[in-house]
Amino acid sequence: MKKKIIIITGVFLPEPIVSARLMADLADELSKKYNVTVLRPHPSRPMGFNVPKYDLSDKPYNVVELDSYVCAKSSLIGRFRESISYGDACLKYMEPLKSKLAFVYNGGWHLLGRKSIAEFCKKNHIPNITPVQDIYPESLLSKLPKISFVQWIAKKLLMPFDMKTLHAASKVHTISNGMRAYLAETRGVNIDRFVVVRNWQDEREFTIYQETHPIVEDHPFTFMYMGNVGALAGLDVVIDAFVKASLNGARLVIAGSGSAKESLMFQAKKYPSCDIQFWEVPFGEVPATQAKADVMVLPVKKGFAKSSIPSKLPAYMFSHKPVLASVDNDSDTAKCIIDGNAGWVCEPEDIDAIAITLQKAFLTDKTQIVEMGENGYQYGIRDFSRTINLEILANACTEVIEKQNKP
Repeated sequence: MKKKIIIITGVFLPEPIVSARLMADLADELSKKYNVTVLRPHPSRPMGFNVPKYDLSDKPYNVVELDSYVCAKSSLIGRFRESISYGDACLKYMEPLKSKLAFVYNGGWHLLGRKSIAEFCKKNHIPNITPVQDIYPESLLSKLPKISFVQWIAKKLLMPFDMKTLHAASKVHTISNGMRAYLAETRGVNIDRFVVVRNWQDEREFTIYQETHPIVEDHPFTFMYMGNVGALAGLDVVIDAFVKASLNGARLVIAGSGSAKESLMFQAKKYPSCDIQFWEVPFGEVPATQAKADVMVLPVKKGFAKSSIPSKLPAYMFSHKPVLASVDNDSDTAKCIIDGNAGWVCEPEDIDAIAITLQKAFLTDKTQIVEMGENGYQYGIRDFSRTINLEILANACTEVIEKQNKP
């Protein structure tokens, strides 16, 4: 009889979020050896996404949509409530199964919900892996008043929740070496208990599209951002920089949905002489949409790129597009682009620096742009492919399951 395991996730198909696709890939892979159940809340991400009708009954795993509170809006209180509600719903589901569970992938919402699930697993001797895509509570501090005392108190109160979660994990899944080093130092977790797995994209989707569609040529020179249009992306600065760059014959496309989209559209309307467009991205149309770009834009606010790599970077690279990133110079993201000779890096949240870099990219010879896009593709295949990274994560899960469930 197959061992019963549970994957807890905050997002899942059909939500157009990278983590949703990663969890579906992991569930597919682990279903080859185990009886897999995926627990997920009602689809809500990104904010403003119109969830299509979907049916996952043909999958080799079981998907259970739990009745819990959801909060797509970037609201501190709402997100805390969402985390607690979803954590409680997961515990209610798992309680009668606790003696039969061989493994839990604890990928629910930070902070409180994950902590309660981690403690449940520890109490019932259930091996588990906790993934860390964003570092909490540090990520929350950007939403609080920039007053040192307020932030100190918040960090002091919330840090124990994350520490208890990570210490209760059999392994911690991080997405970069920088994140692993930071968490090991600040949480006091032995570095040997971490497994680093890059967020992957399915390179096959891009390869198939490129092999079956001609290169898109008939469009203005296009800078494109593709992804969640949220507050942390810093797209307001990119719009101001694009206006300042004054690039005759260029357009800026912001593709996707999210909580900041409405305010950004209002901002863009102030510059009617600039070609700034907002596109929806139908499910499964990322390769086709990015094919219309010349340069992909990757802005990240100061400090937020230092310990992780944005999940959109692999998708940018698999589209054979060079990347213009406004990120911290000492970040893993900057290192990938510089080492891969795959684009340009400039200071984050700096209108002048971004404007100058936009001008530089716009004036770059077409042949060189194509070459940088190819460089990025080759780098992405080596570091961010589904083929390589899914195997690493699935093997880590299998190791934990088999090691801690020996007869």
